[in-house]
Amino acid sequence: MMPVVLIADGELQENPIPADAKLSIPSLALATPPQGDSAAVAEAARMLAAAENPRADRRPRGAHGGRDAASRRACRDTASSGCGHGRGA
Repeated sequence: MMPVVLIADGELQENPIPADAKLSIPSLALATPPQGDSAAVAEAARMLAAAENPRADRRPRGAHGGRDAASRRACRDTASSGCGHGRGA
């Protein structure tokens, strides 16, 4: 037997159901996981395949590990910085 979830609002919890009530069980609506636009995903795959130095950065835009602006500039301008933001990284 599978787990069951019952959700009843305050009206159903606190007041009796009339004898002539027409009760129904709604159909189950499964949530679909988020999905990117297939054309955009295909284009991103083509760009990564054609890149000389492919890199997928999973950090949100602007996330630099808490560095201040001067440190981010130094990181960006240093090709061998290894911080992931330099031109040669």
